[in-house]
Amino acid sequence: VDKVNEVVKEVGQHQTFINHYHDTYGNPSYPPSWMLFEILDFGTVSKIYSSLPLPHQKEIARQFGVHYRILTSWLHTISSLRNICAHHARLWNRVFRVLPRRAKNLKEHFERNDRFYAQIVMIKVLLNKIAGHSAWAQKLKDLLDEYPDVSQKHMGFIEGWEQTDLWSGPDL
Repeated sequence: VDKVNEVVKEVGQHQTFINHYHDTYGNPSYPPSWMLFEILDFGTVSKIYSSLPLPHQKEIARQFGVHYRILTSWLHTISSLRNICAHHARLWNRVFRVLPRRAKNLKEHFERNDRFYAQIVMIKVLLNKIAGHSAWAQKLKDLLDEYPDVSQKHMGFIEGWEQTDLWSGPDL
């Protein structure tokens, strides 16, 4: 709660839609969560999730079809990935230090959970639930096709990854 207060005060006061909420509605004092999550950085979202009461964590994780401990790990891992990208660091052939927990139903995709492929598997699983018709996976495939000399093996991609249910089949 303190972190949310801090973010709303710091970032929210410069957002027209947050100011409009406060000017128009007095109760509740916080804007709806969908408004707040537009101004929160991914690290803060990860921390808020891990600070929620366990029943709430479990319910959110259930919506994504994973155990709450896995979702906690994935949010932390994606936050770390986001920071790596924000600093324009290398993703190719990188050994990641923040590692995602392995989901039992996806174990073949996490053979090397310290590589880039494990990072994008998490994103794909979450996107399947959030935006099932997203073009993100196709854009990723197109990017990899554009650079055939970049070794997918060195990024931890499993053999035949494009034909797996995760990448070509229905949502998990």
